[in-house]
Amino acid sequence: MQEFIKIFNGYRHAYGIADWTNAVIDPENGKKKPVYRWNYEEFTDTIYQEHLKGNISVGIQPTNEKGSAIFGVIDVDPKQYEDFDKKFYLETIQQYKLPLVPIESKSGGLHLYLFMNEFVQSTVIVSFLSNLLPIFNLKPDCEIFPKQTQLTKDPETGNLETGTIYKPTLLWRRKKSC
Repeated sequence: MQEFIKIFNGYRHAYGIADWTNAVIDPENGKKKPVYRWNYEEFTDTIYQEHLKGNISVGIQPTNEKGSAIFGVIDVDPKQYEDFDKKFYLETIQQYKLPLVPIESKSGGLHLYLFMNEFVQSTVIVSFLSNLLPIFNLKPDCEIFPKQTQLTKDPETGNLETGTIYKPTLLWRRKKSC
């Protein structure tokens, strides 16, 4: 578990949660989809444990309060999955010896993970991943995480804005009871 916490780390003063009790059916694919929301509590090791046991579904903001991240992701979601060639991505990673770990997403696409040994500026991670998009023939608007490279303060409360929850294949889990 400690290795999981180490590689999927980020902003720890809040975490995303999937609310399956108010799930809706996605009209496009007919799949049950939870309501995602922020839980403004400390993201503790206990929360990670409950997630890994399958008792809750959580996500994390990869960028921490210092504007650094320890992982990044290119989210490859093709429009047509029938013609989606995962082998192309694997061969490209090997050909260029890219430091990426490809994991199939729940939807059948790919998450191309970049894991760092220590926190680095999120702008560096996003820049690196953005520069890889042409190698994979991906459009510039392809989803990359972290989305926020710097967390901003809410002008009214002074609290950090949490931004976009990252829901990686390896981090999100559906509750066992669903």
